[in-house]
Amino acid sequence: MLSLKKAKMEIEYELPPLDRAIRLAGFAFADAASNLAEGAAPLVPIGYIERRAGLRNAERVMVRFMHPSPEQIDPALSAREGRSSLMAKLPEYDSSVLVFEGYIRRCVAPQKSDALIVEINDVAFETPLKVIQYYQPSRCGGFKLLGSPIFLQDERPVEPSHEAEMAGRFLDGTKSNSLVESTWAAWRG
Repeated sequence: MLSLKKAKMEIEYELPPLDRAIRLAGFAFADAASNLAEGAAPLVPIGYIERRAGLRNAERVMVRFMHPSPEQIDPALSAREGRSSLMAKLPEYDSSVLVFEGYIRRCVAPQKSDALIVEINDVAFETPLKVIQYYQPSRCGGFKLLGSPIFLQDERPVEPSHEAEMAGRFLDGTKSNSLVESTWAAWRG
């Protein structure tokens, strides 16, 4: 006689707020980096909101912010509008991330450097986090990430004891985005 096994139930584990927010940030970062690597045009600010984040799934929505219009995008205005829109949606969701490009003065270089800026918020955070990743644009010999990501809270670097843990979660989120599977090693140079 054939015996039937009961189907094993998938057990969903909810991720802690820091894990879910940093992983979402890594995923969104990979999306933005892929757009920049193509070198076609400036990055349109990208926003992600997520709820019910677990080890196996989440409800995730992506939005591109094109203000004042899709035909004539002002990146600074789009980033401001994106930030405002994501904050308004946060009570309905758990985490939000806004990714945009900018220029930031680096300590090691007197001129401003291209950077991807990732603003991370979660309903459990008292203050948002920010990730800064310097990069070399495609037009300058191919897209490359320069150095390691810098994690900030209240515009100050996070404690070194937390930085490695956050970087690991960020990398996990980045590598969970299928857009970077074949390009990640080349971007790291």
